[in-house]
Amino acid sequence: MPAVYLFQRRTLLASDDFHLPAILTILFRIFQLVAFVAPMMYQIFKDVQDSPGSFTDFVLFDPSQTGSCRRSHIFPLLALIWLVGSISFCIASIAIEHRIFYWSGQGSPTMSGVEIRRHYIQKLLESKLAFCTAAVMALCVLSLTATGFASRYTQCHDDITAAATISDDSLLEDQPQNGDDASFDDDIMADETSSSTSNQRLGSAWWWLPYSMLTTTQIVEVLLSTMAAILLCRLNRQVDFDGRPPVGSVDSINSGPQPIPNSPSSEMYFYRRRTEADLGQS
Repeated sequence: MPAVYLFQRRTLLASDDFHLPAILTILFRIFQLVAFVAPMMYQIFKDVQDSPGSFTDFVLFDPSQTGSCRRSHIFPLLALIWLVGSISFCIASIAIEHRIFYWSGQGSPTMSGVEIRRHYIQKLLESKLAFCTAAVMALCVLSLTATGFASRYTQCHDDITAAATISDDSLLEDQPQNGDDASFDDDIMADETSSSTSNQRLGSAWWWLPYSMLTTTQIVEVLLSTMAAILLCRLNRQVDFDGRPPVGSVDSINSGPQPIPNSPSSEMYFYRRRTEADLGQS
C-alpha cells in the first residue's frame, strides 16, 4: 500500500492503517464528554440554581464586594469557557475521526481510487494535526489560567458560608427557650445540608477530580502532538524525480503539471534527449 505523505514528508503509514486509531479516538472523546465534562457542567448549573442571582450574575459579577470576593467570578467564567471549548473540540474531533474512518476503508490496492483515498486521508490528517494541536493548547491555557483564580473563588465562598453560619447562630441564641426541639432539629438538618452543598460545589475537592483528569489528558495530547510535529520536521521533504510533489499529496493534485528540469541527473532529461534524437533522425 502506498505510503502517506504529511506536509510533503513520507511516513511509514498507509492510508488504510487508520481504522482502529479512529475508533479508539472516537471512544476516548465520548469518554471525556461523559466522565469529565458532564459532571462539571452539571455542577456549574447546580451552583447557578443555588446562587441568589441569575446565570449572568454568577459568571460575570462577584457574589460580594468584600476583599476576598473581588474578581472571584473569573474562575467560574473561565471554567465555563473551557468546558464549552472542550465540548466543541470533542465534537469536531469525532467528526474528523469519522471521516478518517470512512476514507480509510475506501478503495483497494488494485483500484484507481486508492490515490483519491490517500489524498483525503492526508488532507484530514494534516488538518487534524494542525487543528487539534492549536485547539488543545488553547484549552490547556484556559484550564491553567482558571486554576490560578480558583483559590480566590473558594476563599470568597468560604467567607460567605462562615458569615451565614455566624448569623444563624446569633439568631438561634436570640430565640426564646420554649422547650420545643422541632425547630432545633430543623436547624441542624439545614446546617448539614448546607455543609454537604459546600463540599460539592464549584472548586471543591469533588470538583477537582474530573477537572484535573481532563486537564491532564489535554496536556498529554499537546505533548504527543508536539512530538509528532517534531518527528515530521526532522524528515526531509520528498519530491518525485521530475521535481513534482509526491503522487497523491495535496500539492500534487493542486499544482498540476510542472516543467521538466534540465539537470543531467534527471531520468526525464535523458528520456527527452533520446526522444529529440529520434525525432531528428525521422
